[in-house]
Amino acid sequence: MNIITVISVAFIVIVFICYLVPVIRLYSFSSKLNKTDDPNDLAKDNKLLAGVNADYDQTKTVEAGGTRKTFHYADEFYNNAEFARCKGINLKHISSAPGVLSGLGVLRTLMGVTLSVINFDSTDSSAIMSSIKNLLGGMGTAFITSLVGMALSALYIFIQKCIYNKFDNAVSVFNKKLDLKNRISADEVIIAENERTKQEMLQKLQSIQESLIITD
Repeated sequence: MNIITVISVAFIVIVFICYLVPVIRLYSFSSKLNKTDDPNDLAKDNKLLAGVNADYDQTKTVEAGGTRKTFHYADEFYNNAEFARCKGINLKHISSAPGVLSGLGVLRTLMGVTLSVINFDSTDSSAIMSSIKNLLGGMGTAFITSLVGMALSALYIFIQKCIYNKFDNAVSVFNKKLDLKNRISADEVIIAENERTKQEMLQKLQSIQESLIITD
């Protein structure tokens, strides 16, 4: 294995690690999501997420059961893409890793084969045999980068799928908790409407009573 192959393999491994870091951050954030149902816990030291929380809180316009509730579903504000954006993670970017890793491996292989073919000496039989030996040797080491690239691509896909499923489930459970806590149900709408009507009737009766007292 020559120095160029070693450098190529090392470069592919570094690219793999760079892509893996945001995926690990998603895993860490998923664990945090599973432990809370309060968006404010997640927004500490994160201005983007604090802004999402403020938008969500503004939709709580209905008074029910002594608390303010909303007609909106939580996933309108808290979804995979929005959480990732607030954490500075580009989901489309990290999804491109398998193709990039495989592509880098194949690119190095093609470069190695191309260089071997360019340097092929066909002046005589001895030179041809020597060139064939060098060509096969170069192709052998060049294909190592393709194997490394494809192996890391397969490993990345496995890790990403596992972590992304965990992240997706964590977001779904978090939104369900928020909806149970903050979204107003049909029964609560009826109760709130009845309470509002009751208060309006009491105010009208009180106004009539006051007007009668003044008249007397």
